[in-house]
Amino acid sequence: MNDIATQRDLPQVETFAASFVGAAPASVIRSEARAVIDRARQLLADGDATTLDALRLELAGRLAARQPMTGVINATGVLLHTNLGRAPLEPLPRSANGLGAVPIELALDGGRRHRRLESLEAGLCDLTGAGGALVVNNNAAALLLVLSSLAAGGDVVVSRGQLIEIGGSFRIPEIVSQGGAVLHEVGTTNRTHLRDFASAITESTRVLLEIHLSNFEQSGFVATVDTTELAALGREHRLPVVFDIGSGLVDSSAPWLPDGVPSWLRGEPGARQALAAGANIVTFSGDKLLGGPQAGIICGDRDLVDRIREHPLARAVRYDKVRAAHLHATVRAYLDRTAGTEVPFWRMASTDLPTLEARASAMIEKLSSERVAAEVVSVVDAAGAGSAAGKQIEGRAISIKSEAGPEPFAAWLRKGTPPVLSVARDGGVLLSLRTVRPEDDDALVAAVTNAHSASVARLHGNS
Repeated sequence: MNDIATQRDLPQVETFAASFVGAAPASVIRSEARAVIDRARQLLADGDATTLDALRLELAGRLAARQPMTGVINATGVLLHTNLGRAPLEPLPRSANGLGAVPIELALDGGRRHRRLESLEAGLCDLTGAGGALVVNNNAAALLLVLSSLAAGGDVVVSRGQLIEIGGSFRIPEIVSQGGAVLHEVGTTNRTHLRDFASAITESTRVLLEIHLSNFEQSGFVATVDTTELAALGREHRLPVVFDIGSGLVDSSAPWLPDGVPSWLRGEPGARQALAAGANIVTFSGDKLLGGPQAGIICGDRDLVDRIREHPLARAVRYDKVRAAHLHATVRAYLDRTAGTEVPFWRMASTDLPTLEARASAMIEKLSSERVAAEVVSVVDAAGAGSAAGKQIEGRAISIKSEAGPEPFAAWLRKGTPPVLSVARDGGVLLSLRTVRPEDDDALVAAVTNAHSASVARLHGNS
C-alpha cells in the first residue's frame, strides 16, 4: 500500500533502509531512514498524509547529499564560484600533489628543521617585494591575526566608507573587535580625507587600516585617501599602515599575461604596488587574488611579519601541507610568468570570444544530432566571490529551451553524472563555456543529452 495515512502504515526502519543497500554505508542509510520516518511521523501527527514513494524520494535525496564530494562542471560563468570552492584547481607542474610526505618544516639540503613553509613564503616575498610573508587559513584569519598582533588594546583608524561586509561573517567592525582593538571610524560614507585620519590619531592608536571595497563600488561625490599619503602619515606617527586588499592582483601590471591586465581588472589594487606605496602590511586571499587554493596571505615589513608570526593565534590558523604544496606551485607559476597558461583561473578568464564561439558551435552540432534544441547566445560572465564588483566579462553560452521548463531541466543537470551547474534564466537554461574546461566539452554534451532524455521521459510518463 503506497498511501501512508496513519502511524501503523509507516515502514520499519530496517525494511525501509533495505531497498537502498549500497547507496551509502549501512549505518548512514539506517540513520537517514530513521530521520525520514521520524519526520513522516511528525507530519501524520500534524494531520498530513504522505506516500511511500515520497518517503523513498526523500531518503534518496538525503543519501545523495551525504555522498563524498565529486567533481562538477561549472557552466555558470562565475570564475570564482563560492559554492564550488572558488578558484578551479588542478595539478600544476612542480606541485607535490599526490606525494605522501612534503618537507613542510624541513630543509632538505642540511636535513635540519626550519620555519614552517619557509620556501613558500620566500616565494611570496619575491613575488610581492615584501620583506616577510606568512600564510594562514584564509584572508579573514589573516586580517584577524594582524589586528590581534598589532592593535590589541588600542585603536584602529579606518574610513567609514570602507566598513565592508563580505559574506555573512566577514564584517570589518567585528574583525576589529575580535582582534581586541577599538574601531575608530573617520570621514563619511562617501568622503574621507587625510586630515580625518590625522585628527583621529591619539596615544591609543595602533594601526591605520585601509580596506579595498572589493564587492561594491562607490561613484559620484566621493573621496578616498591614497595609500601613499596614508603611509606617509603612518611614518610620521610611527604607526603601521595595514592594507587589506582581499582580491585584486598580485602585481597590477600582470606580467604573466601576454596582453597585460584584462579590462575588467583594470583599477584593481596590486599587492606589489600597495607595498611599494608604503603599506607596512598587505593581506589578501590566495584563491581570489592568485587563483590558487584558499589561503590568507600576509606580506610586508619583516619585523612586523615576524611579530605577527609569534602571536599565539598564528598556530590556530596555520596552513596545511596539502594546500601549501598547491599554493607553492601556483606562486612558482607566477614567478616563472607561466600563470597565464598553468593556472586554470587565468586560462578561463583570458579565453577569447572566437574560441568560446567555436566550442559552442561544435557542441551545438553534436546536441542537434541528439534532437536537443540549442543556440549560441551572448552572456555576461563574472569574477565572483566578491571580486571586481561591477566589472563585466563578455562571454558566450549555449541556451537550451527544454519542454520540461528551465528549473526542472537545470535540476536534471545537477543530478547527472557528472553534475552540471547551469543558470536558469529567460525561459531557458544557459551553459556558459568560459568556466567549462575544453576537455569537459564532450562530458557536458553527454550530460545535456542525458538530462534531455530523462526530462522528456518523465514529462511523458515513460519512466
